Amino acid sequence: MCSGPGPDLLSNWARLPQEILLHIFQYLPLLDRAFASLVCRGWNQAFHMPELWRWMHDISATISVSD
Repeated sequence: MCSGPGPDLLSNWARLPQEILLHIFQYLPLLDRAFASLVCRGWNQAFHMPELWRWMHDISATISVSD
């Protein structure tokens, strides 16, 4: 019989530092980021951090200039 991850494993994911979450979120497409922000309050806070969106703005500006 297989069992899912225990509560200890899930709570460890919820304790990731904001800096790590920002780094991970940078690699996710926008829709996946939105879904990830629903996991817990800390992930939602990371989703709304200006640093995450500033990075996205910098990337889109670079792409626009090079086209």
